[in-house]
Amino acid sequence: MYRNLQQFDIIICVETWLTEKDEIKLPGFSCLRRETSCGRGGGIAYYIRRSLAFSEVKDLVSPEESVKLSGITLNSLQPSIVIIACYRSPGKNLTKEQWEKIAQNITSQRTLLVADFNAHNTMWNCDYTSVNGKRFENTIESYDIFLHNDNTSTFIDIHRNYVSNLDVALSTMSLGDKINVSMSDETWGSDHYPLLINIEADQCQYKKQTFKLYSLRTNWDAVTEKLDKD
Repeated sequence: MYRNLQQFDIIICVETWLTEKDEIKLPGFSCLRRETSCGRGGGIAYYIRRSLAFSEVKDLVSPEESVKLSGITLNSLQPSIVIIACYRSPGKNLTKEQWEKIAQNITSQRTLLVADFNAHNTMWNCDYTSVNGKRFENTIESYDIFLHNDNTSTFIDIHRNYVSNLDVALSTMSLGDKINVSMSDETWGSDHYPLLINIEADQCQYKKQTFKLYSLRTNWDAVTEKLDKD
């Protein structure tokens, strides 16, 4: 994996299987991690090249304990782009309302959603359509979300000689023609093939605005004494 780092600006790992004690650093990248609180598995990690300014999206709402969400805003792009990563543990059907609650986290018109929903649908190159897959399909249509990889097969089970397309890249319509998605031909040791996502965007110089209180006329000893009394 390390030999491929130079070609990426952002690396997103879904279902990391990491604990808080595990620490994986990549040279030249900042890391943002969200671990799961429901048993083993799950977890999301972002590795963002240090030349890119970003901030964490704090107000994401998960509809159910089995759904993990994490997001960042790329502030050094003009205009900014929001990336949301999601992992849904298999084994439980979400209701229509719960699928819609996931989509309602998309509040910016320039949002990329990458996910392993464990939802099967022939619409995105699975061999059958599950209950979750159908409900997710309805959500995509209702919320005008663009699916970018309906022809990949990202999951492979060599023991069963079985492939499927569990990993999806979606976006708001305003980014639809600015995103190109392909699939890596290397698994990097996983049972999923990584999605390679290219976004057409302009980078700008981003400076975080800060404010400092400074005055030569201020009697700071008096201010400190007043605060101590209060």
